[in-house]
Parts: sequence; structure tokens; C-alpha cells
Amino acid sequence: MPFAAVGAALIGPGGKQRAAGQNWAACIVYLPISTDAAALTIDHPLQGAWRRPEDSRLFAFCVDDTATLWPANCQWTHHFEMLGIAVGTPGIPQESLDAACRQVVIEALGSSTALDRRELTTRALPARPKPNKDGTLITGPDAITPDTEYSNFCLAAPADSARQLTAPLRGLGDGAVPMN
Repeated sequence: MPFAAVGAALIGPGGKQRAAGQNWAACIVYLPISTDAAALTIDHPLQGAWRRPEDSRLFAFCVDDTATLWPANCQWTHHFEMLGIAVGTPGIPQESLDAACRQVVIEALGSSTALDRRELTTRALPARPKPNKDGTLITGPDAITPDTEYSNFCLAAPADSARQLTAPLRGLGDGAVPMN
């Protein structure tokens, strides 16, 4: 299924504001695209933004390292964009996962053009949810055991591993893939 991430935080008055009698709370949403950068602000509500091509990129979740899946700023160079996730189920052939991942990527991009031109590739990556003591995740075939929970992450990446993405892919359509 398609994947998007947003963070949420509850904020309230600071010490001086509380001392002055202010008593309020606000829920804020921050988008993964602003990871490691100054907070991204938008001038319109997020309601329905997931479905609008111009706003769908705000929900991009990019990573550089599949051993950690730690978020990277999608406006900076990065290796992968996570576009889907599925609950891991032992026994499902990798070919089926890869085919489903390809469909998720086509849906997110709005076209298969970048895949057909072999500019992008897709990858269904199994990973256990809890990291090892060194902070890395167990990924790939080693993540799949009958007695341990895992997820399959659907990643899109440049087909040429020497290249990196430079912007989000969602809503790309038939346009040029943003990569260096």
C-alpha cells in the first residue's frame, strides 16, 4: 500500500507565556520532506494534499541507507524514496512483492515512464522493525523468519547506482527524473 509519513507534536505556551496566564495547546504537523532542514511551512491546509500532485511531494520519505532507513531530506541528494509498505508475510515470493512494489511506484509517480526508460528501479526490501544494538536494521532475506515480525518497504532508486535522487518523485508523471 502507498506510504506517507508525517510527524505530529503538541505544543503550548513557554515559561514566560504560562507565567503571564496563557493556557493553550496547538497540534502541529511536520512533513518528512523537511527532515534535517529548516522547517518547511506551507500557506494552505493539508486536507486532501495527498491526492494533489503538486502537494503529494510534501509527503515524500527519502532514505540514504537501507541498513538504517533513517530519513534523509528529500531536497538534498539521497539514494531511495520509500513509496510503499506492506506487512511481511513469510512465503510470499519475492517476485510478487517486487511486482506489487512496481505498481505502488507507478501509482505514486503517476506514470511508468521513468521505469520503462530504465531511469528508475524498484525494490521491495524486507526489514525487521527493531534495530540491532549498533543501530542497523536486519534487512533482506535475513529479516524473514516465521517467528519475527517484519515489513516490506517499497523503494524507488536511480537504476544507475552511481546517481542519486535530488528531489521527491511523487507526481513526477512523464517528467525528467530529478537526479544528478
